[in-house]
Amino acid sequence: MANLIAVLVCLILTFLSVVLRKVYFSVPEYELKRRVAAGDVFASRIYPAVANGESFSVLLWIILSVVSVGALVFLSYIFPLVFSIILVAVWVWLAFSSLFDGSVLPMGRKIAFSLTPFFVYILNRGNKLIKQPAKLHKHYPDRHTRIYEPEDLRKFLQKQSTQQDNRISPQQIDSLSRLISLDKLLVREYFRPWKESIKLIADENVGPKLLDDLHRSKQTSFLVVKNKSSREVVGVLRKDILGLKSRGPVADYMNDQVDSISSDTPIEKALALFASSGQSLLVVTEPYGDRDEIVGTISVKEALDAMLGRSDPKMALKETTLIKDELIT
Repeated sequence: MANLIAVLVCLILTFLSVVLRKVYFSVPEYELKRRVAAGDVFASRIYPAVANGESFSVLLWIILSVVSVGALVFLSYIFPLVFSIILVAVWVWLAFSSLFDGSVLPMGRKIAFSLTPFFVYILNRGNKLIKQPAKLHKHYPDRHTRIYEPEDLRKFLQKQSTQQDNRISPQQIDSLSRLISLDKLLVREYFRPWKESIKLIADENVGPKLLDDLHRSKQTSFLVVKNKSSREVVGVLRKDILGLKSRGPVADYMNDQVDSISSDTPIEKALALFASSGQSLLVVTEPYGDRDEIVGTISVKEALDAMLGRSDPKMALKETTLIKDELIT
């Protein structure tokens, strides 16, 4: 009879040890710390124990090992050893499974709330046997994230958006998803076709009418061409360097450095080129026969809008075809 009572006590303690592990480590330490800062009473209570990290985890493992081995020993006086091992193993598996979480975790929270000062006392005594694994832990790699490809990150973000306690806004998740897919966003989908780009002539005079036209346009930078019928780009003019009193030919105000980029270049590389060159406007080219032809432009703003999802991809391929047809004629 005494052995049976001891078995029942050890099995109950084994189950409660697993439940306590689930309660204490149900959220990461950094999230628990946020809840403490927000005034959560339960988080404030258990945080001093959880803050001990691996030391506290090892303490709980020691307790679980002792009571489960105790259950095995007392069971072996009643049943054969093999049957006792199977029974204890199944019991521990049931404790770790989520079958009873809904009914036992609230009880576990109450027990954890009561026992935390006891655990903190043991940890603060500086028991070297408990604290030593925390020192050894740094020599081992952290648990694998199980993320291998950008697609895995996208799926992770989709799952995060449906999580009940998610605090990341849909806009932030969408932005993060777009950043992950940045290498798939191509210049050809977001550039401004040649026909839609305002072109200035190098020897054109800057005056009130031109200034008014430029300020009413949606562009911040403009290509400067040699003459009206030419596709020879000789510079780039930024609207913000012109003032109300600016006068003289456009060539006096333009930057004669012109950088080009292929239409099949990812947006992220376009942004890198903007950063390295200091340019605000790039000429977009596409191969045509044995040479590259200018098909349009892309600005810093258009590239950033593409990255942040503030613009929709254009039917640039159709427009590019029309531009190539125009080149033939």
